[in-house]
Amino acid sequence: MEIIPAIDILNGYVVHAKGGERAKYKRLKSWLTQFSDPFELIYNFKLLGFKKVYLADLDSILKCEMNIELYKRLNQIVPLMLDIGIRTLDQISVLFDVHIQNIIIATETLPSLKFASDILSIYSPEYFAVSIDLKAGKILSSVKELINLKPEEALKLFKSIGYLKALVIDLHNVGRFKLMDPLLIRKLVETGVDVIIGGGVKDISDILKLDYLGVKGVLVASSLHKKTLTVDELKEYGFL
Repeated sequence: MEIIPAIDILNGYVVHAKGGERAKYKRLKSWLTQFSDPFELIYNFKLLGFKKVYLADLDSILKCEMNIELYKRLNQIVPLMLDIGIRTLDQISVLFDVHIQNIIIATETLPSLKFASDILSIYSPEYFAVSIDLKAGKILSSVKELINLKPEEALKLFKSIGYLKALVIDLHNVGRFKLMDPLLIRKLVETGVDVIIGGGVKDISDILKLDYLGVKGVLVASSLHKKTLTVDELKEYGFL
């Protein structure tokens, strides 16, 4: 199981994500970065042994303000899983131009299911992961076919389109140390899609639970910054 540090960027700075209430996000204070600097943080993650970093660019997701040079430079330090709120094929083309090869297609910003299908008619699914974005268990999306689905039903739908990997992130749990319902996680894993869980991981016991449930990866942030989960523990159990 892969442990993937998660970073949220707003106005060019790393912010502390909590509960999905983005208007209240403040600059991150952490032993891993003095100045909420994404370069310093990602470089330190690399030094600690992490092989990949998940990055959500809220400037792009909320305001459609892409920062291509930032993505390019950060990706040269550690490969990114990048969520910029993909809405067009042109955005994907630009990301490929700067060698981003783990692109997130998120339900929150997805314009239509046809668009999700169009992507895979052009590109290989190995470069993409769908993100099932939740708020207190409900799917965040403007796509009418998705709104009333259960998360595992949405995952099956994206699998039928051709997606092989998925993040499932409950924004309500982010930064709050409340793990997703294990029964839901089991249902997600049973779809046969490679599942990465995000939101609510507190400590090594949560990591071990998720590993037991069969997920392929876990996003972690607050637990690293607050040291409720340590690099030594991750190494002790063979996750790093």
